[in-house]
Amino acid sequence: MSKQKRKPGTVPPGKVGVYDRVGNLRGHVGKKATSVTASRFTNQPGAVLTKGKSKGERDSWSFPK
Repeated sequence: MSKQKRKPGTVPPGKVGVYDRVGNLRGHVGKKATSVTASRFTNQPGAVLTKGKSKGERDSWSFPK
């Protein structure tokens, strides 16, 4: 069986996205990642785990603006 194809710029199932201050996707991490792990993608401290606005949208690590 082949792997399911996913569009570039999307977060794979079972992962949490890491977004920079502007809102661009910088990468993805596992469910047990901390704010320090997320900050390695942007070299800025202060990552906050946020929930999506719509139902079904997953959590993501974001940086305050």
